Amino acid sequence: MKLRVSEVPDKVFWVCLFFCTLFVSYRYPLKLGTTDTSPTYSDTPVYLQTAKFVGVLCLAMLSSWWALKARIKAKSVPLLILLIFLQCIVLAKAFYAFDVRYIDQTFWPLAALVLCLSIRQVETTSLDAFLKFLLLFSVASDAVEVFLFVTTGRLPAQGYADSIAIRFGGWLDSPNDFACILFLLMAWALFRYRGFKRCLIQVMLLLCLILTQSLTAYAFYVASLILLAAIHVLTRPRSFVWIGLLFGIVTLAALSWLPDLFSTLLENKATSISGHLRMPADLLGDWESWVWLGASSYEFYENWWVSSLFNLGVPWLIVCVITTVWLLSRVGLAFRQTTSNLDKALLAGIFALASYCVLGSWSFPVLTFFPVNFIFYLFCFLVSFGKLQFTGSDPLVGQPVPRAGLRNGPSPHSVVYSR
Repeated sequence: MKLRVSEVPDKVFWVCLFFCTLFVSYRYPLKLGTTDTSPTYSDTPVYLQTAKFVGVLCLAMLSSWWALKARIKAKSVPLLILLIFLQCIVLAKAFYAFDVRYIDQTFWPLAALVLCLSIRQVETTSLDAFLKFLLLFSVASDAVEVFLFVTTGRLPAQGYADSIAIRFGGWLDSPNDFACILFLLMAWALFRYRGFKRCLIQVMLLLCLILTQSLTAYAFYVASLILLAAIHVLTRPRSFVWIGLLFGIVTLAALSWLPDLFSTLLENKATSISGHLRMPADLLGDWESWVWLGASSYEFYENWWVSSLFNLGVPWLIVCVITTVWLLSRVGLAFRQTTSNLDKALLAGIFALASYCVLGSWSFPVLTFFPVNFIFYLFCFLVSFGKLQFTGSDPLVGQPVPRAGLRNGPSPHSVVYSR
């Protein structure tokens, strides 16, 4: 089978997506992580931490030529300019402060942008198959961790012996990161499946979410349920009675055991909560030194938005908020306008992942979690720059997407870039 040159960026896209997704699978079997939060683990060697950057950089460089030649639709040009502006500022700070944490913040959105712009299109059916694999891999890996803990006492990364604080994080072996993937899968499966299969998948994913012991994830899940119930009642008023009855039963059942469990979790997570709520009072009094371009040296805070404010300045944060809202609105608009169930399921998953990454960053630095940050940027860019080939009509242009011409036309890029 001969590989045409024009197909190189498409192949690189999938290689990079699977590489990033599976890369950190070494954590659990090798007991590698950080000794700060994992008492039974060892610190990840520098060569492994560097390997992911080198691997993705090489793959992105292979696709960079096609990314530079890509035609961008006029309405997407302002978004591209904002994204490049944000990353150039972070790169400038990296060279000025000589701090690798700035590189970590800008590398993944830039890599995702190059890969996204270089490809012709990605079929939603292909991403749907990827999420099916991710669903199976997530549930199976979490089940293996629970089984080994119950049978042999094998602790996950964030697990403490003789304590309720044993947090399971699936193949990521990181519960906060794993929660992001679970919301992606939950929203996708909610629209992708029907009947008993949907209920079974939702129950399995909910059990995985409970095992993360992430209070932020719990709050987001409950808020999402309330929002979905409210929307359902507004669109179908007759459902108010049974939804209210269901919530009442669940509430009464939960009140019988939830308070004790919740108080125990709060006691075990008191240190972590205080870290999330820590405010930079020392910098507030010296605001003139950071308000425009950020502090001269990098300051870490659990709240990613606060960290960005003091490290990169107010103008950068304002542009970042505008860009983030733009990305979310593009995904939300595509979800509302699509008519295909498969497309709607994929867009629902992306929107849930993006929403949790943005809101969850108020509690901890989600956008620094690899590979969650890479998947977040890549999926949002695919939607925002019109790189998804939908099964029905394109929800952002309202016209059927030509499928046969994508590979058989006179130019492999003509269909994609002329839309």
